[in-house]
Amino acid sequence: MNPFVLFIASIAVLEPASAMSYIDRPGLHAQCRSAIDSHRTQPRYMKKDRTSDSQRTLPAALGPLRGMPTFILEKHLFYLFGQALGRRDKSLARALAPFGLTVSRWRVLAALHARPGSSLTRLAEITAVDRTTAMRTVEHMRRDGIVDRAADPADRRSSLLALTRKGETLFAKIFAIVADHNRRAITGLSEQELDIFVAQLQRIIANLPAQG
Repeated sequence: MNPFVLFIASIAVLEPASAMSYIDRPGLHAQCRSAIDSHRTQPRYMKKDRTSDSQRTLPAALGPLRGMPTFILEKHLFYLFGQALGRRDKSLARALAPFGLTVSRWRVLAALHARPGSSLTRLAEITAVDRTTAMRTVEHMRRDGIVDRAADPADRRSSLLALTRKGETLFAKIFAIVADHNRRAITGLSEQELDIFVAQLQRIIANLPAQG
């Protein structure tokens, strides 16, 4: 379409009098009228809401929908799991920082100490992360000389992972720190209660697929 016609159509919405003065030009009346009508039917952009947060008010709570069961956040099992793990990980992260480790790297360290020779896929399952995240963590630890890899004799296209001597030494230094954090987290639970709790967690884990 003629660029001039598009220009007239764009100003017609805001300044119709100015636009109409151009429409009477020979040969442009029909084109301009058509473009203006089309422009007016297009969705208009909403003006940006510049109200500050201090001036806003939240809508009143609607309450549960009819037929929906009552939801109490503090009694939601997986909310509690998240809270327990999140609090423990925050505390543990501060303790691991002087060793140059994050919680995610600690999990790889512990997994390869317990399961040396794991493939990357198996390591991702053990540490409950996706394969890309596991690979990124392993590469960081390889550069630091903590993890090594070798070709899988049963499948030369795959690699097996293990801790280096430096990695095993680091695990030995850190394990006592992690164990202390874990002991504080379960303060007040008896051995019998812990055994029952672990058995129940294992049942929950068995109900869920290892991969999505």
